[in-house]
Amino acid sequence: MLKNMAESVLTRICWYLKPLEFVDDVIINDEGKPLAMMLYIVEGNVSIEKRKGSSSSNSNIYNLQQRGAGEVCGEELLRWPLSTSFPNVLPVATESAKAMGDAVEVLALTATDFKREFYYMQMEYFLGMTSNTRTFSAEQLKWATDDYHESRIIGGDKFATFYKGQGFAVKKYTTRIRYGDVAIEAAVASQTHHINAVRYLGLCRKEDKPVLVFEYISNGTLFEHIHKIKPTALLLSLELRLKIASETAGALAYLHSFTPAPIIHQCLATKYILLDDHYTAKLSAIGQSRLLNEPYLSSDYFSSISKEGYFDPHFRNDELAEKSDVYSFGVVLAELLTSQNPVSPPGTSAVNLASLFRTSVEEGRLDQILDAQIIVNESTSETARKVADLAKRCLGLQRKARPSMEQVAVELEGLRKFMAEYQRGEDVEPSFS
Repeated sequence: MLKNMAESVLTRICWYLKPLEFVDDVIINDEGKPLAMMLYIVEGNVSIEKRKGSSSSNSNIYNLQQRGAGEVCGEELLRWPLSTSFPNVLPVATESAKAMGDAVEVLALTATDFKREFYYMQMEYFLGMTSNTRTFSAEQLKWATDDYHESRIIGGDKFATFYKGQGFAVKKYTTRIRYGDVAIEAAVASQTHHINAVRYLGLCRKEDKPVLVFEYISNGTLFEHIHKIKPTALLLSLELRLKIASETAGALAYLHSFTPAPIIHQCLATKYILLDDHYTAKLSAIGQSRLLNEPYLSSDYFSSISKEGYFDPHFRNDELAEKSDVYSFGVVLAELLTSQNPVSPPGTSAVNLASLFRTSVEEGRLDQILDAQIIVNESTSETARKVADLAKRCLGLQRKARPSMEQVAVELEGLRKFMAEYQRGEDVEPSFS
């Protein structure tokens, strides 16, 4: 992490390093607890422990290391600004650090000091995160998109238009947006590496408006396929829909639990789930949600995404923020099962899909809203019922009671196995282990 940071950022961080001393067996950082500080060890040794599960018993320690002078502990603090939890919720320590011997001397950067100083160095910070990615010239992108000709447009939203380039997709912002805020999106996207996430390729710093470059995904959006908007769209079977849902859940679980700084998507919708020629899901718009932290954009952004029917009406940017992604994913599951639009057409009095779906499952009327074209036999009917139950839990009104995306991903994999075995005539129950 340190090697990706601009020299000006490192200089500012050094201003705030405080000398501290810890005695033997003092726990400096505790895995699973808020991370209070990053340490640069000057003298002595620190024991690093990682644990299995949530138990604190010694028998559950699966990794023991020792770090000494010149090494760092709690480096994940430096990734905090990449997370949507910044600056309101401290990051969680991913390992425990405990002093060894009579005295351990360190230089410490506290979370409080880092947060306060960050606002003076954020541009340099985010650009440093993208230093290992490609920089495209304005001329390259104009040539690749035929000078951003309308025939090259492949998608977009209120804030940006996507153009097809030569083997890549170009995202050009159409609204007034600060370059520093685009650097935030680029920094978050550049730190995301998952088979079911769209790869970030680079940026152009010389265009009149900010431009980002991503891999080109050829087969359109999941929304276009479900609602037959894409001219070549075929009927997606329940088995294929379950595969796409499972892959998307895996990508979200990765963002929440397996990135150095948890990333909340916040604008999940089927239009942001792209499909390649093999119908493999590719999650896009990762990092875009960091724009919600910018006051000059947040009201328009919230207004835009809340009208699409996926956004959690109980959203709070707190320690449970990831559960709002779970809610949005519940809407995606409901859309996959019913092939209905998440919002009702203008001028109608029908309730949104999330409310309709939740009520239908609770009242035993699921069959009335399922897409009959994908329910073709007992196997699909039974699988759809189990997926619907999972969707209902994701759509729960109590955020804390919703499952994590990691749990959802595991359940969907179990349901894929259940469906395959059911089709073979085997008497099975889904396994969620």
